[in-house]
Order: sequence, then structure tokens, then C-alpha cells
Amino acid sequence: MKKCEKCGTPQRNSHFRCVECGAILGKPLSEAEEERMEEQISDYIADRAERTETFYITRLDKIMIALDILGILASVLYLIFGPKNTDGQGICLFLILIFLLAGIDTAFPKIAWILEKWRVEMRYHVENLEPSDWYLITRKIINVVFPILAYMALLFVLVNT
Repeated sequence: MKKCEKCGTPQRNSHFRCVECGAILGKPLSEAEEERMEEQISDYIADRAERTETFYITRLDKIMIALDILGILASVLYLIFGPKNTDGQGICLFLILIFLLAGIDTAFPKIAWILEKWRVEMRYHVENLEPSDWYLITRKIINVVFPILAYMALLFVLVNT
């Protein structure tokens, strides 16, 4: 196995030029270097395979979890330091619930699926359910849209007090 010194792409020994960047390739790697390269390739493939898992938590999910936590903190701060006995306090309590539920659903998607699966199995007596594409898409949309609407409501409360 050869490795391109310019872009790092692994190549077959029969190649004289890199298939990615066209650079001239050097000598083949030693056995130890080749074993290390194969381990790196295996790790890379395993990481990519994990990302195709149905309930993989993406970067967007992690951002939404952080935003949910910030929304909870902002709502709690409003409850502590905001005006007392106003409609804003009731709204903030509701927003804490929305941020909390959205954050839990985003951080632990398998729990929501287990509950949904249990509900469908009990009602329709179906076994071996798999999540549909529609279920996965609506879950992603809800986990993004609900916190955005909650932030808009929190902004409304802050502006009107």
C-alpha cells in the first residue's frame, strides 16, 4: 500500500500517481505503517457506519440540546429576577416544560422510540416495528421547531414586561 504525501489518500502499490490529487507517489509503506493505516481505515469505516444508525445524534441535535438548556436557564432566570405575579411567569413555566421535553427527546431519541413502539404494539398488536422515514423526519422537525417557537415566546415575554 502507498500513501500520497500530498493529500494522504491510501493507494494500491500498482499506482504511480495519486487517484485524488494526481501527485507522484513514493515507495510502498512498511508493514508496520500499512497495519497502522489499515487500522485507521477500519476506525474511519466504523465511525461512518455508526452515523448511519437510525437514532444517531447529529451536530444539529447537539446544538439544539445546548439551546434547550440555555432556554431553560433563561426561563428560570426570568422566574427568579423578573416581575412577580405576572402572566410571564406562567408562560415561563410552560416554556421550561417545552425546552425540557424537547431536550430530552433530542438527547435520548431511543427512549421516545421505545415509548412510541410500545404504544403502537399495545394498540395494534404489531411486532418488530421499525421507525418509518416519516417518523424520523417529523421527530427532527419537532426537535428544531418547538425550541424555536419557545424562544420566540420567551422573547415576547421579555419584551412585554
